[in-house]
This record gives sequence, C-alpha cells and structure tokens, in this order.
Amino acid sequence: TQSRSSAASDVYKRQVFVNKIFGFADTNIKNRELRMQNSQIIAQNTEMAKKLLALEEKLEALTKSLDK
Repeated sequence: TQSRSSAASDVYKRQVFVNKIFGFADTNIKNRELRMQNSQIIAQNTEMAKKLLALEEKLEALTKSLDK
C-alpha cells in the first residue's frame, strides 16, 4: 500500500506542477487579450472624445448664432 500511496502522491505532485505551468500560460493569454481589449477601448474613447469636442464646438457656434 505504501508504493500505491507513493505513486498516487507522485502523480498528484506532477498534476499540480503541470496545472501551475498551464495556469500561468492561461493567465498570460488572458492578460494579453485584456491588454489588446484595453488598447481598443482607449482608441474608441479617443475617437469619441474628438467627436464630442467637435459637437461641443458646433453647439457653441449654434448658440452664438441664435443669440445674435
């Protein structure tokens, strides 16, 4: 029974080791995907900010023309 217990323990240790390696790999992949999503979101936010500034300028011009 000791050899079975020792073998089972070795298998468990190997599984834990492999899970840690793949867990890190999985985390790295997720982090890379999140960084890519973040850069896309930042690009979208930049474009939206430009459009909002342009809209604000148009509204100010419209307001000034109506005040005359």
